Amino acid sequence: MIDGLKNGSQAAFRDFVGQYSHKIISTCHSFINSTADAEDIAQEVFLEVYRSIQQFRSEADLDTWIYRIAVNKSLDFLRKKKRKKRIADLRELFLLKNKPQTTPQKQMEQAERKKLLRQQIALLPEN
Repeated sequence: MIDGLKNGSQAAFRDFVGQYSHKIISTCHSFINSTADAEDIAQEVFLEVYRSIQQFRSEADLDTWIYRIAVNKSLDFLRKKKRKKRIADLRELFLLKNKPQTTPQKQMEQAERKKLLRQQIALLPEN
């Protein structure tokens, strides 16, 4: 199978997808907990395998190599999702800042949000 993939055989790639799709989707799903997102990430894994198969060294097991790609793609997805959430939280904070404060209760809620956000930002790693 590896030789067929390296030679660009469409039949070999089709067989590869058929053989590994369930494993890859299951691996991605174990990180993501969303079937649709896991299937999207699995497609990215297949594309990465297709692009990178020439660099695959047969001294490693193909299953291990593919598993590592699936894990890395899943972790990348989680990082991007977390970053988008942080940006959305910051946007919300700044939008709240620009809104007129009509009640003391809303001012207290905003102050509490700011405090919690600063605490959470302080916990983030430097990079």
